Amino acid sequence: LGSGLFSPLSMGMGVASLPLVAGYPLAKRYTKYPQAVLAGVFNWSAPMGYAAAAGTLGGAVLPLYAGLAAWTFAYDTIYAHQDRADDEAAGMGSAALSLGPEGTRVWVPRLYGAAVAAWIGAGVVAGAGWPMFAGVAAAGAQLARQVRGLDLADPAACLAAFRSNVRVGYTLAAGIALNALIM
Repeated sequence: LGSGLFSPLSMGMGVASLPLVAGYPLAKRYTKYPQAVLAGVFNWSAPMGYAAAAGTLGGAVLPLYAGLAAWTFAYDTIYAHQDRADDEAAGMGSAALSLGPEGTRVWVPRLYGAAVAAWIGAGVVAGAGWPMFAGVAAAGAQLARQVRGLDLADPAACLAAFRSNVRVGYTLAAGIALNALIM
């Protein structure tokens, strides 16, 4: 622990993440929205990495984390639609069951919109240039296309929409990386 590779804040955040990581497997049994727990846990690396590099949690990391969490909640809700019958039979919770197809059609675009707005906010706070905003715009266009073609009654379509988020992530990361390289 005393190697100097990580700041005390980032080490504390690592320890603080353990209850979240340990609690996630129970979330489907005890909550109606385990996607919220997943969103918090899965994206913990963004503020933790920022804390390791900067020694603080200020700046653009908070809107970045919020955007990542909104995005994860949305895409995992889409994924959960392919498991609705199994989750219901097993007595598990999921946003897909809680929201249903109608609620999902309302909330996924809102969550994706919130993600894009938060990523723009992160870019503004960071003083980013055009590459970051171009990456956010391209990622947002991919999310919009995903929403337009969403068929929640078709498990294969849900899986395809879920998997398309890999490209969204690469697009966002490419904009951030290009911004860091040339701005």
